[in-house]
Amino acid sequence: MALNKEFVVAVLDIRPCADENLKLKSVKFVSEILKEKICAGKKDFVSFVLLGTEKTSNDVNEHVFPDSYNNITQYQQPQCPTWQLLLNFYKFVNENACDDGEWLDALVVAMEVIKRGEECFKFQKSRILFFYDFNDVRNSYDMFDVITQNVAQTEVELVVISEKIRYIDNPISGLPKAIFQDGKKSKNQVKNEDYALQLITNCSAQLCNFEEAKRCIFKITNKRPWVWNSKLTIGSEINIKISGIIYMKDESNIKLKKCWGQDDELVSRELKSFVRGSEIEPTVEELIDGYMLGSTPIAYDESLKDNKERYEPGLKFVGFIKRNSIPEEYFCGDSLYWIVHQKGMNASAQKFDALVRAMTNLNMAMLCCKVFSTAFNTPKMVVLLPNKACLPYNGRNSLSFTASVFPISAPAYAKNGMH
Repeated sequence: MALNKEFVVAVLDIRPCADENLKLKSVKFVSEILKEKICAGKKDFVSFVLLGTEKTSNDVNEHVFPDSYNNITQYQQPQCPTWQLLLNFYKFVNENACDDGEWLDALVVAMEVIKRGEECFKFQKSRILFFYDFNDVRNSYDMFDVITQNVAQTEVELVVISEKIRYIDNPISGLPKAIFQDGKKSKNQVKNEDYALQLITNCSAQLCNFEEAKRCIFKITNKRPWVWNSKLTIGSEINIKISGIIYMKDESNIKLKKCWGQDDELVSRELKSFVRGSEIEPTVEELIDGYMLGSTPIAYDESLKDNKERYEPGLKFVGFIKRNSIPEEYFCGDSLYWIVHQKGMNASAQKFDALVRAMTNLNMAMLCCKVFSTAFNTPKMVVLLPNKACLPYNGRNSLSFTASVFPISAPAYAKNGMH
């Protein structure tokens, strides 16, 4: 039996009395989870439970307590994420809604979905995402202790997501603690929120708002931006210390797999030589090394590697050009860099600020030759544009360029246009 990574059951509050913002965010949040799992090719299982439907359709009501757990509808069967499942989810959340239905009953139904799913498949982890508006609607808590005890005895991870959540310092652990926001509330709302906090404590669950839930579910981590420290050289007199920061970069999740031939497969190779279509048999002394560029043979000499000219790393000025003279189709790179002056370099900051202002006022772009480092020494032509529509980066004016945008032979400019 295949071991699947995760089983996720999302409980959504669709009651008309619930906050509209919460309902919209809940649907968007679950759809983003489905898209992420589809694009990543994960073999997880997902299912959904709706709270506040006019009809009642769930396993607990049908097989265990026929007179209870009303106004709760569960999705037909747990499934692996697919685009068709995403479309079905959008239809499913538009069931006819009413204000009836209790949130503890929806939690029990979700636990039953988890239980039945684990009877058919094995999962490394099971998780319930519980979206609910703890408003002033009256709920029954007669079975609260029994339900929380049953949830606590399982290994199901429970995440309660709601609006109007704030965080305070926990005096015991020193970590942020989630509580409901203060304000004018009815007795029923205070009671609902109190029991929700008890559930979080008794079941070791998580209470969070949507922003914190994204970090929890999608494992978002803050990373320092990658910085390329170099210099911008204009002529023989002006040198500006700059930092290149990747603003956007194309990423791919495609993984290549190396496949070997079968043991019984035989591969043979024949060497033949032709001159103008006629086959010949040259001697060893007449052969030279080379490679094929398409159908064209290119002669190659090892001495070319030894005599390769080395270029100094950095951005080197070639010339100014009008911004509107650059066709938009030339901006076809796979990343976007922001160029700013290096921190603490006051002289470079003044020069760079004057340069950006002048280029902005004159609507000019700068043609430069970019050499990344001594190891990666191939020159590339780039165009630097002032960021008129953007705020200064951390208080610093900036230029931007897209990697590999200008289809011009770089070495020719590197030799003749940098002085």
